[in-house]
Amino acid sequence: MHWRGYPLNSSIKHFIGYLPGLLGYEIRRKQPDAVESVIARVRLTTILDVGANVGQFALGMRSSFPEATIHSFEPIPSVEAELRENFNGDARFFSYQTAVSDQAGTALFEINKSSASSSLLSLGETHKKAYPDLTVVEKIQVPITTLDQWAEGKKLTEPMLLKLDVQGNELAVLRGGSSVLAKADYVLTEVNFASMYKGQPSFDELYQALISAGFHFIDLFPAKRDNTSLRCLFGDALFAR
Repeated sequence: MHWRGYPLNSSIKHFIGYLPGLLGYEIRRKQPDAVESVIARVRLTTILDVGANVGQFALGMRSSFPEATIHSFEPIPSVEAELRENFNGDARFFSYQTAVSDQAGTALFEINKSSASSSLLSLGETHKKAYPDLTVVEKIQVPITTLDQWAEGKKLTEPMLLKLDVQGNELAVLRGGSSVLAKADYVLTEVNFASMYKGQPSFDELYQALISAGFHFIDLFPAKRDNTSLRCLFGDALFAR
């Protein structure tokens, strides 16, 4: 099997194992030498960081891809301000204080005790049980754009990675970004296997949407398991053309 022209060999697998660490999760299996080798071959030019929070993922990408253009989207004003500060002076970084979905306008956004779990969607029962302290602390109106609307008139140079971490709203982002998705070489998306957010898509729905768009499923990186059953509650899935 080949991944955008590159054999899916042990080096690729080491690179895949490294990705969860970039997202700040506890699963960290880094192989620096293999990662550097694979990154040099992939040569990402554009990175779309949808659901950026304060830039945890984008900072990891910047370290690996110093010449890439990074576009980050974060709707919470105070969090987006911190995101911009983290990239102060970076001429190839662009931040947008907006949520991304399948239609433009405004919507109510739930800010949770941990800003990284905030969402356009309400918390699901499994989320409440897994993280009982992460309650909603505020609801605000935020602007919403679609990826396709945002991309009008912009030059998105390939190879491009689309990263989605929008707490259950990933399928809506894809539906509003078909033209952008057609230009993407890789998609790294958060996926839920339990009721983390009300109205979230199933893994199968996300999988089918990306397969229909010409992608192949590469691997899954569990981020949280149920303490009793050890069932994977959510994680990140990597797709490539």
